[in-house]
Amino acid sequence: MKSQRRQLVKKKPELKPEFRDAKVFAFGLDALAHLGGEDGRIELQQAFVRRGLEPMTVSLAHSAATSRGFSCKRFMQEIERLRVKLDPEQYKTLAEDFRAWFNKNNKRHSCAEYVIPACLDAGMRIAILAVGDRGFEIGKIAPLNIPERRLHSYFEIATGVKYKRVGALARDLGRVVYVDTAGVELDAVRGHEIPESAVMTVRVNHNREWKPEKTAFKHLEINSFEALLIPV
Repeated sequence: MKSQRRQLVKKKPELKPEFRDAKVFAFGLDALAHLGGEDGRIELQQAFVRRGLEPMTVSLAHSAATSRGFSCKRFMQEIERLRVKLDPEQYKTLAEDFRAWFNKNNKRHSCAEYVIPACLDAGMRIAILAVGDRGFEIGKIAPLNIPERRLHSYFEIATGVKYKRVGALARDLGRVVYVDTAGVELDAVRGHEIPESAVMTVRVNHNREWKPEKTAFKHLEINSFEALLIPV
């Protein structure tokens, strides 16, 4: 009977030994969750165009909002900066469209729900780094189902660029494994002479068909978080 019970207990994924010498696992938020990528961006813009806004206005506003830290409020502000006045009813309708789009497209990447518990089980600190509007960015990692009492201790808005926070974590706590989808963020770590002995940089592609952008420095390249975990 006891052996049968043990068979019914699914083994938890564990971090591979080669990553266990780190003290901190730092993740760029977009390495953990996404809003549908390019298809999601097009879907959002089309929703706003269907409400009567010009496609060029929506596209320019989206780009400007993204560069300043994307959120629904900032997107609306950038639309109005282009001399498009939104009355209260329009604003409410567009906000509802945005919320529906967000709820539909907000998803975690494969195995993201396993990698954070595996890091915690290995005794590591977690840092989830994002640049932008705090409320909007925190909402993006809701699919990971991190308890709220823990979420706020893990999540950080990196002021300026992420490499500064990654470097500070390495200096204060010890070796960091920094995982991101953006090569430019990982290059910044090496470009500011933070050595491999202090920070291991890992770019995760999440099995996308397109080839990722070239990087100026060498990073560990993985297709999914499964590469960090012992198979079960």
